Amino acid sequence: MKSKFTKEWNALLDPFAPESKWLPAAMAVERLALPSPPASIPASNRQRTQAGLILAFVFLFSLTIIAKPIMSSTYYDYGYKLHNQKLCTKALDAFNTALWLSDGKDASVYFNKAYCESEIGDHKSAIRDYTQSLIIEPNDACAYNNRGGQYQDIGNKDLALADYDQSVLLFPKHAEHFIGRAELLKDRGRLKEALTDFSTAATLAGENIKDTNSTRHALNYNFRARALYELGMYDQALPDAQEAIRLDPNNTDFLLIRAKIFSAKHNLLYALKDLNIYAAKNSKDPDVFIELAKVNEELGNPAIATFQRSKAAKLNQQARKSG
Repeated sequence: MKSKFTKEWNALLDPFAPESKWLPAAMAVERLALPSPPASIPASNRQRTQAGLILAFVFLFSLTIIAKPIMSSTYYDYGYKLHNQKLCTKALDAFNTALWLSDGKDASVYFNKAYCESEIGDHKSAIRDYTQSLIIEPNDACAYNNRGGQYQDIGNKDLALADYDQSVLLFPKHAEHFIGRAELLKDRGRLKEALTDFSTAATLAGENIKDTNSTRHALNYNFRARALYELGMYDQALPDAQEAIRLDPNNTDFLLIRAKIFSAKHNLLYALKDLNIYAAKNSKDPDVFIELAKVNEELGNPAIATFQRSKAAKLNQQARKSG
């Protein structure tokens, strides 16, 4: 059936539409049984309609500019909540949407996306997103510290040390940054420097624990426990590890250092229990299988110890390949 609508009427529907879209627009109006427009529309009416459409477009465009940051913040909060629930894959989808809505200009979204990626063992993506975060916020000590940990996980110790140095330089009051650097220095055989950093970390963590306004009590107890353990002060480290777990019983990461302390004090069954719980939640962490191998060796289970060392070696190899 031939359309009753003129070219002017189609142009009125959308004055910016190409000619190829005029007929479908007219047909849509026709199917809605709207009354036919006059064969010709006065130029003054067309101009007013076009002006109205332009104003509507400007309004919608302005509304989009206002709405995008709000929606970005909403998706960021949703991703953060999912991450806390250990739903990292869904959290990454939310963070990616938040990044798109923020036009990739929000450092905190890149940071938390990288943190999520590190938890699922995607070290290469985590390094990329921490780097993007640092491009936007170049003085973020935590991003340097966390990226250093990712470099360390893939075996790039030079870049890891450079990042740890920068994190300590930018934020010299955070125990965690000294612990990260100390563990790397220890791994490289620079024991004197490592012990100095562990001692500094223990002191800083102790000072932070005394801060009654701190919301990181559990973490600070854990940091001091880790530092004291590395300094060989096992009796002093154990109460701190216990307190960290009491304050935050859902954080299985705290079990690893307590297990190491139990193992050092030859409380092997307690160590084995903590390590098995930790391994169930962190099956891609080679460190836990190394510790399990040590404990099983002492318990007289050499076959199990050999299997666990093999698993740790395989996980380390996978981490290096992913980088």
